[in-house]
Amino acid sequence: MTSARPILFVDADPEFGSRGRSLLTLLGSLDTERYRLHLALPARGPLAEAAAALRVAVHVVDLPTRAPFRTPGLLWQAGDRLRRLARHVGTRVVHANGDVAGFASLLAVRNTRTPVVWHVRDAGIAPVQVRRARSRSAAVIVGSHHAADGAADRAVVQVVPDGVPDRFFDCARECGREARREFEIREDAPLVALVSRLAPSRGLRAFLNALPLLLDGNPDASVWIVGGEPEGVDRRSVEDFAAVLRHHAASLGVLDRVRFVGRRDDVHRLLTAADLLVHPSREPEPFALAVAEAKAVGTPSVVTSVGCLPEMVRDGIDGAVVAADDARVLADRVGTLLADHSLRERWGDAARIDARSRWTAAGHARSLESIYDRVIASAAG
Repeated sequence: MTSARPILFVDADPEFGSRGRSLLTLLGSLDTERYRLHLALPARGPLAEAAAALRVAVHVVDLPTRAPFRTPGLLWQAGDRLRRLARHVGTRVVHANGDVAGFASLLAVRNTRTPVVWHVRDAGIAPVQVRRARSRSAAVIVGSHHAADGAADRAVVQVVPDGVPDRFFDCARECGREARREFEIREDAPLVALVSRLAPSRGLRAFLNALPLLLDGNPDASVWIVGGEPEGVDRRSVEDFAAVLRHHAASLGVLDRVRFVGRRDDVHRLLTAADLLVHPSREPEPFALAVAEAKAVGTPSVVTSVGCLPEMVRDGIDGAVVAADDARVLADRVGTLLADHSLRERWGDAARIDARSRWTAAGHARSLESIYDRVIASAAG
């Protein structure tokens, strides 16, 4: 039997958000008889602990956590540290999760035949990313066709959507009822969920603007906002956006209908409890993990026509797609869904079937394994 081949994963993002959750799902789904998994992170934390629980070898490496293009020396230093680690573990391929990790990884393998698989997590691909990847016999992967649009060389870029953990597909309605009981929400009360980091680009203020209109027809409706502010930033230079949102909700007279749940590790329970997910992004995303997770549990979504979202939600089949920043249309579509239980059931069933055909963790892992095998063989040849 061929011995397991080492793969070094690199993630420079300190925030354990959707990016880290997606990486963790992949690490837990790869064939460990074929691959020996190593993970380089800038610090210990929830992602490191969760990866270690999967028997992934975790290495703390001094990596910049934000794109340091004004100080390129930091990237070169990070590349040198990763080069030493790659040599130490004997890696056959480096999987870079995100932009900073990608550039640092390319510097780490310079003048070697070690390929890099670069998972680009921004909405678009810069030409330099494709050019650099081509020079390393590697691949650039993105989560949606929207994210791949405009790439100079589609032969290098591959669309590989993230996987959704099995617990979302397996979550029964009872776990949703348990979540409602935890938050003292009646089983028949309308409940809307938003799952997002708290940032202006996510359209949370726009949704709050729609809430008074929604409550006119659904006075018993409640909203869960699940997620926290980005970590790893200088809090002195960033507004407490959660406080901004609370103040805005209070000014609209809807604060008593909104609960800021914070970060949770049981998002599958909360999405199952909700009647629908609203994802009101104002700026493009390469892949909306919360939408994929909602579809996996059978909860329909109302999303904006931005970035990858129209690619992920089939308007009128398993969800609704509306224009961004249009409070009246958003309230109308959400209200229509809350008022029509049979429509939600039909769309939810269609969403679950579609999610299982596109976003399973096992399918995601098999796609990546195929890419690893190809770039390793190409580098050896």
